[in-house]
Amino acid sequence: MKKLFIIFTLCVFVLGFVNPALCMSGNEAYKQYKSYKDAWIEEKENLPNKQMYEAISYQSYIGGIWETFAVYQLPYAFTDGNVKVPENLTLDQMLQLFGEYLKNHPESRHEKAVYLFMDCLKKHYSK
Repeated sequence: MKKLFIIFTLCVFVLGFVNPALCMSGNEAYKQYKSYKDAWIEEKENLPNKQMYEAISYQSYIGGIWETFAVYQLPYAFTDGNVKVPENLTLDQMLQLFGEYLKNHPESRHEKAVYLFMDCLKKHYSK
């Protein structure tokens, strides 16, 4: 029980003070998605280091959100059970799905990316 309390306390501390997942906007995520698309989907060669960094950042950031939601079944919990994400949905598919969602919804990109991610799941996988 003591270990669980320590882990919980550390999580609250980290989430309260250092939480980049809640800080990135949809605009930032979309910019990184465009770099990801150039690097990994269209496989453009000789991209600048900054663009490669943005591509990897997008993959890591959205991948982290996706894995957290998948492991802890958070889409189900945060949507009153109205979202059913296919079990065989891959990370690459999710990265592209979310990027296209950002592309098609410029009016909401000022919001936090993590909230937009949930909106994307609701839009595509509501029961």
